[in-house]
Amino acid sequence: MQTQIKKLLKLQEIDEEIEKIKEELEILPGKLNKKKSALEEIEKDLKEIETELNSVKSEMDTKEAEQKTEVDRKKNLETNLRMIKSMREYSAIMREIGFAKKAIEEYDRELEDLLEDLERVENEYKIRKEKYDSLIEEVTSLRGKVEERSRELKSKLEEYLKERENFVGEINPALLRRYEMLKENLPLPVVVPVVDEVCQGCFMNIPPQLFIQIQRAAYGKDKVKDVFTCPNCTRIIYYDLEAELEEEDSRQSERL
Repeated sequence: MQTQIKKLLKLQEIDEEIEKIKEELEILPGKLNKKKSALEEIEKDLKEIETELNSVKSEMDTKEAEQKTEVDRKKNLETNLRMIKSMREYSAIMREIGFAKKAIEEYDRELEDLLEDLERVENEYKIRKEKYDSLIEEVTSLRGKVEERSRELKSKLEEYLKERENFVGEINPALLRRYEMLKENLPLPVVVPVVDEVCQGCFMNIPPQLFIQIQRAAYGKDKVKDVFTCPNCTRIIYYDLEAELEEEDSRQSERL
């Protein structure tokens, strides 16, 4: 394999690692934001349930106060009843006592319904609160992991960028420019082998004569041109002589 192609492949490996790191750095905040969005949604629900809970409690307090007023009125009427001398006054007070009893009974029914509502809302609040507390722990833990992973990735990225900067000086400037241009317009890899006359970048067949030229260059039999381009996808292509030799060794081992 030509020296410059080897260097390009090494550069490509570095660039692939850089891309992987950048992709992960972009994805990391999304994981945390998803959890935070879920937390905000539960927090919103929790506040709504808390508002409903306070409303039920407030209504119960009001009903209990109103019921107490009726109970006190009934007691006062019953006290006054002992001092009544005329039947007309007696009948009027008894009627008022009857109204008070009905009001007290009605308040009992309303308070019973409100108590059921209170138990239902309190149970719902408890469930949401437990989920909210659990999610807070998850968010806190995930935030720490994301921050730690981000630091690791940024440190690795800095190392690869330095390595890349040091390495590009070893590559032919014209070839490097072609590589960079390809990298801007095509996804990596942009330097690919040709296997059985098929480009491993676009998986299209190349002309047989071109395949022969690439093979000859790999074997060092043709030094007129040592860098070739796929006529279909424009990627830089090469013949992987080392892979062929490894495959041949493997076949010989199997025969033995």
